[in-house]
Amino acid sequence: MNIIIGVFILGGLGSLIRYITSIFLINNLYAVLSVNIIASFFLGILSATVGLSSEYKIIIIFGLLGSLSTFSSYALQIHQLLLEGQFLQASLVFVGNNLLSIIACYLGYKLVLNL
Repeated sequence: MNIIIGVFILGGLGSLIRYITSIFLINNLYAVLSVNIIASFFLGILSATVGLSSEYKIIIIFGLLGSLSTFSSYALQIHQLLLEGQFLQASLVFVGNNLLSIIACYLGYKLVLNL
């Protein structure tokens, strides 16, 4: 039950952070890219953290990071850009989200290992 409550609370926090990010980054493409990179970075940190219980990791990953970063918004953006014929922009969003998120995850992981 504690995991469910934790996911619920951090899910709300992650959603709030995502909304605030979209307010400050008027261009929605950068907002989604930013939260995807940030969430990937912290996911990398969590994957290398050994002192944190698996219960807390589950709560943070599914609650905070799951609500902060959402693949569906990313997919919808690319779909809309393709429908509008903006193939270069769609390609940049695709490569940017995938490449930068993977790099951020790796950097977060390496950061913890080097502490």
